[in-house]
Amino acid sequence: MLEIRLAKISDYEKIKELYYSVIDEMKDTLYDLGWEKDLYPSNQYIKQSIEDDQLYIGIDNENIVSTMILNHHNNEEYKDVKWLVKASQEEVIVIHTLAVLPLSRGKGIAEKMVKEAIRRAREKKNNALRLDVLKGNLPAMKLYEKVGFKHIDTRKVDVGEYL
Repeated sequence: MLEIRLAKISDYEKIKELYYSVIDEMKDTLYDLGWEKDLYPSNQYIKQSIEDDQLYIGIDNENIVSTMILNHHNNEEYKDVKWLVKASQEEVIVIHTLAVLPLSRGKGIAEKMVKEAIRRAREKKNNALRLDVLKGNLPAMKLYEKVGFKHIDTRKVDVGEYL
């Protein structure tokens, strides 16, 4: 059974290994995320997200098998999007860098992580939960639609601020 909890700094190396595995597995495939080891997500971004209690991990059989960052950061490119729910930045939770260990895919882990994000957003009385997905990442798009998200807009985003 998947346990989802906030990451601790002692989890950092295993989280980094998970991201490395995802990057290696997806590189040069149809669904290449464009992530690069130590650049995106950057080591600083991961550590800061842990310190700020924003990075969540999914644990199965004592192994970290998934991760996501939940915070109020909306990319600048999204400020003029016509969202279905109008809300200030502080009223919106955003899912970032959702990843599942390649060997653990196909077990519904990503769906459980997203449902946990929804639960936490509701618990904290946020007005909206938002996310982004790379254009063409059909597995992620299908997952998000399955749990109730709707495609609103397509934007080019600069992730340089995370580096």
